[in-house]
Amino acid sequence: MWADNADVVSCSYSGTGAMKTDVTRTGKRTKVGALQDGRIGVTRYFKNNFLDGPRQDSFDLFLGVYSPGADLGGSGLIFADRRPILIQSVPYLLAFSVFLVF
Repeated sequence: MWADNADVVSCSYSGTGAMKTDVTRTGKRTKVGALQDGRIGVTRYFKNNFLDGPRQDSFDLFLGVYSPGADLGGSGLIFADRRPILIQSVPYLLAFSVFLVF
């Protein structure tokens, strides 16, 4: 029951199921559960960094703290990543290193 509730709550704010549900359901950590948590973590990272803007805007609107962005005059660079290339490459290097481990 608790794991199902955690999945529903987690889906509402993150778009994925809850992590560590194998521990909640069975009482012990399993390798399959750890792999599922890894998949959920990667999915959350992708959704949070690339797809989560409208969801956050809707939560902000519901809570009354929404502030619309300034009009950029049709610029196509609204979502341009202006961080240094070294910082931009860290998630890709991390994903590649995890791929090499498994």
